[in-house]
Amino acid sequence: MRSKGFLIVVSSLILISCLVFIWGCGSVSKGGITRLYLAGRGNYIYAFNVESLTIESSIYLPLANTFVHGVALSPDKRTLYALGVPNWYFGYDYHLTDPLHGNWLLYAIDLATRDLSFTYIVPADINYTWLGCYLAVTPDGQRIITASKLKPAVLSFSTSPLSFEAYTPTDGGDPSYPCGLVISADGRYAYVGNWAYNGSISSSEVYKYDIAAKTIVGTVELDPGYGIGMPSFNPAGDKLYVPSPYDSGTGKVFIIDLAPDFTLETTSIDVGNYPWGIGFSADGKKAYVTNMIDNSILVVSTEVGAYYKVLTDEAGSVPCNVVMDHARNRAYVNGREDGYITIIDTINDTVEAQIVIDSRSDQITPASVMTNSAAGPQGKNSRQSIRPMAF
Repeated sequence: MRSKGFLIVVSSLILISCLVFIWGCGSVSKGGITRLYLAGRGNYIYAFNVESLTIESSIYLPLANTFVHGVALSPDKRTLYALGVPNWYFGYDYHLTDPLHGNWLLYAIDLATRDLSFTYIVPADINYTWLGCYLAVTPDGQRIITASKLKPAVLSFSTSPLSFEAYTPTDGGDPSYPCGLVISADGRYAYVGNWAYNGSISSSEVYKYDIAAKTIVGTVELDPGYGIGMPSFNPAGDKLYVPSPYDSGTGKVFIIDLAPDFTLETTSIDVGNYPWGIGFSADGKKAYVTNMIDNSILVVSTEVGAYYKVLTDEAGSVPCNVVMDHARNRAYVNGREDGYITIIDTINDTVEAQIVIDSRSDQITPASVMTNSAAGPQGKNSRQSIRPMAF
């Protein structure tokens, strides 16, 4: 039993009409975040209202062999973009036998009209490129940036019209896993994490990508044996904090100075096993770090450079990404494997509530969630895992 907060179970049967694609987190109003857009594997995106603590709507991705693998909102909050990934159980060359279902797809959803469009994300000359778990939209709303693995690269797309622009190879190892992507507030640079893994973590880098020039202009290498989770800027915007899982034990948060030079600080913060997400208090003095293997959330003093509180049994299964809601003094954490949304009171650093997307089954079926589409059976669905969040 969880000793703090309370537990709310949201059955999948209450999903009303389909409104949103998700795998991320939500739209922002003047009062703060109003909803989180949550996407798991299984073709669905859910809109979770942070005021009523309920799922208010869902949207179904129409291609039966895709999973939702990353979401991002346009700056005006009118369009939601999502990565649809193929079912790789059919083989890496599935795109050759079935281009529609075998390619990575970039979707755009008009949140007012619910119109949906998509484009092939893999040009013919790139072939079987796999995409990472993240995408981001530039502050002017004109471009989408994501990254690929197997053929490691940073990819750029135009939003008007939705189309492929550029493929910029990196020098990441093979196989290579891009695992984190953020764009600077001025829209000039994207910072893309990448790690090479072949049975163990061999190397990790953070690339500085010039969005206008479509070139990599800087690289910071992390300590050997450390991977990369989801990096985040501090509130001042002059540092990038990088949660880094270690190949065999306790991870760290590395700190990269962004100005005047792109350099790795000599000090780091020891955290838990497989750190992944991080978010900051408004004043930047506290950070919240998730540890996926420990199933914990740490409260870190950025001034001291150490954590001082552990929220362990209340974190849900495999806590992943962190979204800060300063207007409500909250942090939201998604549980990757069990569909939890954990809500943290950032004044008292306690768990305010946990929401279970569906507690009755380890699967979500079309019959139980689909309200606007007769798409037919999807075959084998995976667990309802709520994965990275974007807003």
